[in-house]
Amino acid sequence: MSYPIAKLNLQLRTTLLVFGVSLLIAVPAAAILLYTEQQDTIAVYNRAALTMANLVWLHFKADMQKADRDHLSQELGEIVTPYGMIREAVIFSASGQVYASSHSSGNTARASDKAVLRAMASGEPQFENERASGDRLSIVLPLMNEPECRTCHSPEISALGAIAVGVDKVPLQAQLNHQLRLMLVFGGITIVAVGAVLTYALRRAIINPVTMLTSASEAERERQTQLYHTGRLASIGELAAGVAHELNNPLTSIIGFSELLAESKDLPQNVRGDVELINKEAKRTAGIVKNLLTFARRQPAARQPTDVNAAIQNVLSLRAYEQKVHNIEVSARLAPDLPLIMDDGFQLQQVFMNIIINAEYFMIEAHDKGTLTVTTEHAGDKVRISFADDGPGISPEHMSKLFSPFFTTKEVGKGTGLGLSICHGVVTEHHGRIWAESEPGKGATFFIELPVGG
Repeated sequence: MSYPIAKLNLQLRTTLLVFGVSLLIAVPAAAILLYTEQQDTIAVYNRAALTMANLVWLHFKADMQKADRDHLSQELGEIVTPYGMIREAVIFSASGQVYASSHSSGNTARASDKAVLRAMASGEPQFENERASGDRLSIVLPLMNEPECRTCHSPEISALGAIAVGVDKVPLQAQLNHQLRLMLVFGGITIVAVGAVLTYALRRAIINPVTMLTSASEAERERQTQLYHTGRLASIGELAAGVAHELNNPLTSIIGFSELLAESKDLPQNVRGDVELINKEAKRTAGIVKNLLTFARRQPAARQPTDVNAAIQNVLSLRAYEQKVHNIEVSARLAPDLPLIMDDGFQLQQVFMNIIINAEYFMIEAHDKGTLTVTTEHAGDKVRISFADDGPGISPEHMSKLFSPFFTTKEVGKGTGLGLSICHGVVTEHHGRIWAESEPGKGATFFIELPVGG
């Protein structure tokens, strides 16, 4: 996992954790607070409804004493209006029967008989919040046998009846809904604010130090890998130089004597073919040895101001015929006014040539054609060159071996595995950096960075 992705994942996980914890704490707390507020609101509403029921009873108490049921029912009906708070009123006798009602038929959605009997038995008002249907709330007020009533009723009777008042629930429900909306809005704002503050604090206290350590660790790991790779290449280069020098002398003899034999007029024709083959393979071996010597690079590079764009154009002109024959299109996106670099122009062209030939080979192998895009740009104090092809790409298991000597994915006889190793050595000697990026099936891109002015 690369450092930016790791940092993003750490920040994302921390943010989700903070908001998750905030939700776990805030949601139950908000629910408890909302429940408490709503219970308080219901209690206030019940007290107001009870006060209204008492006022209704005080208003009709005289009519009850006159026992004028028709007049009482008429007046009960008059207090119920479409826009008033009182929606219905019913007076019950001591036996629980309807004595007078705001509905002329007496058939009303009044409180249950149990609530009426419970109120008369306990002498306490009864509220039917849970059983109220529609938009009404029922309050059952017991009518106790007060001293002034005992002239007409037996003192042994504790309750003479009850009055049930149906109060409009719409204002209450509207207030409860308003509280819920406010709680959701302020709860959401609080959660976001607390989460943002905690996330910022955690980023300052934990994430930023951790990501800095991760960055330093990644940089150190990359530096150690490069040092190991460079040291390994240097060791192999010393070995290659020794082997190449040892092989040069016998190869020179084989090439020279095979050419002398081939020029002999007395040599039979069937033997001449074998001698020519020996000469050809000896020259091919000499070419490999030459690459080994180049890879060893015992002589210091002759550095001078070099125009990178000109070097690339020279190489492309040399490969133009091969590219045309094999249907390879080249797109050169060379930055104008690119600064000069202190480099060995010949070695630099050798690097470009190796990378371009490799790209051509794999594009031809993949689909007998291709597109090569060469780009140069000025990146800070460096010049960056990239070679992008649309070939088969490089498999992940091969990426770490690309610049290792003698490693090749080409068929036997078509590659020595020294080309990219030589490129790595040349670029490293010039204090530059070379790497590749690829996704299987989507081509490969080789990048080279060289310091401006050497």
